[in-house]
Amino acid sequence: MDNPSRCGTKETSTRVVAPFAETAREVDWRKKNVVDSIKDQGKCGACWAFSTASCAESAWAIKTGLLYDISEQHLVDCDTES
Repeated sequence: MDNPSRCGTKETSTRVVAPFAETAREVDWRKKNVVDSIKDQGKCGACWAFSTASCAESAWAIKTGLLYDISEQHLVDCDTES
């Protein structure tokens, strides 16, 4: 590596973020409609599926403005290791 201080950066990146950019002290994501309601996991033993689905739903909603409901059951069904 020729320049260790640039580790993980892309030479073609044009996005510049100020190191001390002013940010909001708090954000209510519910008011922005980018989080879904709380779901009851019951005793399914797949808390990872609920957190993964919620994270993906919110990330997509923040990026696109569209809040989708991702099926936790589909994630569990595709898990062949647990």
